[in-house]
Amino acid sequence: MLTKSDQTEEDKQAVKESVTVKRTLAGSIKGTFVLPLANDFDAPLEDFDDYR
Repeated sequence: MLTKSDQTEEDKQAVKESVTVKRTLAGSIKGTFVLPLANDFDAPLEDFDDYR
């Protein structure tokens, strides 16, 4: 089992190079997806006619 102290500097550098951090900015994809809502979204549903 290798511990941190057993790793050589080359191994440490290889690990640092292989790990990439990709950060996304908040709001960077805003407006790219729009929910398909019906025009009569607030209209009563026919399925609930029996409960009125």
